[in-house]
Amino acid sequence: MSEPAPAERSRSVRSELLILLGALGVGKAVVLASVYAARPVPDFLYLMSTRWDAAWFVTIARVGYTDLNAFVASPTTVTPLFPYAFAFPPFYPAVVNALSHMAMPDWFAALLAANVLSVLVPVVVYVTFGFRAALLMELFPTYLVYTTIPYSEALTLLFLSLAVLLALRGRLFASSGSLSLAFIGAYSMAWAGPSFALAFWKRIRRRTLLFYLLPLLAGGLVLYWFQSAAGSYLYYFTVENVHWHVSLSTPWDQAVWLAQRDHVGFWPFPGTWVTRNLPFEAFYAFGALYLLVSKLDNRVFLSTYSLSVILPLFLIIGGPAEAIPRLLMPAFPVFAAYAVPIRGRLLWGYAVVCLLLTVWVAMTQTLFFFS
Repeated sequence: MSEPAPAERSRSVRSELLILLGALGVGKAVVLASVYAARPVPDFLYLMSTRWDAAWFVTIARVGYTDLNAFVASPTTVTPLFPYAFAFPPFYPAVVNALSHMAMPDWFAALLAANVLSVLVPVVVYVTFGFRAALLMELFPTYLVYTTIPYSEALTLLFLSLAVLLALRGRLFASSGSLSLAFIGAYSMAWAGPSFALAFWKRIRRRTLLFYLLPLLAGGLVLYWFQSAAGSYLYYFTVENVHWHVSLSTPWDQAVWLAQRDHVGFWPFPGTWVTRNLPFEAFYAFGALYLLVSKLDNRVFLSTYSLSVILPLFLIIGGPAEAIPRLLMPAFPVFAAYAVPIRGRLLWGYAVVCLLLTVWVAMTQTLFFFS
């Protein structure tokens, strides 16, 4: 069978990208409709953009990290900005701040940044893993919700997906730079750094160590920023532990802690947060292991990278344990594994189920708390 002509292939790529854009648009419309159904008020977009973590990002973008007179209002508490804000990395607030200087409110700048960036992520995944993987990823409910409301996930995922694409193409320093930017957007991405050695070691051996120059520089800059702004290189860990009550644990201790938490909105099963998290954990963990038996090139790297995102989430208690469904999103290569069996009618079924789950996630996030 002959290869398609360049013009034919170009039309096919345009068609697939349009489908991806259209599907993402439908998913985001479902998110917005669900938020409006939960809070049917004229300013529902503003309310959606200033709840939970979004309120922190918007406030940091507006006044920075150390304003002693600033407070962040969430649906259940009013919290002083300082020192709690230092748990949130500066990259996304800096983007929002830059956009807000273009004659738009800061909450709208945050909303615009998240949604524009969320269109780019599936394109990168499409180039890396193909059409179905990109479609499966962008329709997943946590992706739809947390890249429509103004959280930092779209920014982090864009640079992570670029880092993986560039690593698969052997672009060491470009991949390293992308991973460094992802780390500045989400500090926990440092866990994924060692896995990238698997993408380069067979080709360049000890020169793989050069990959880590830029992430180490980025880490050093972050530590210097904490020292300059808060007076301690390790202030992030102090804030997380003392003020946000986050600490390391065993998976069992995490399960016990989650089981003792308050009721989960719209969740009819016993076990509260534990059983709410389990389907997401199982989906991502199975996908990461399924990558190992796939026929994808660099499957060991992709599986190890995904597991390096997934496994640390079982070793923590505090707010991040409640946010596990969202924090699993950087393990996006799992969708390349699922793209093999999910096709045809099964793909349609997957899309319908994802959109129904998106309604649940969006309404829970609006009326209670999801992540």
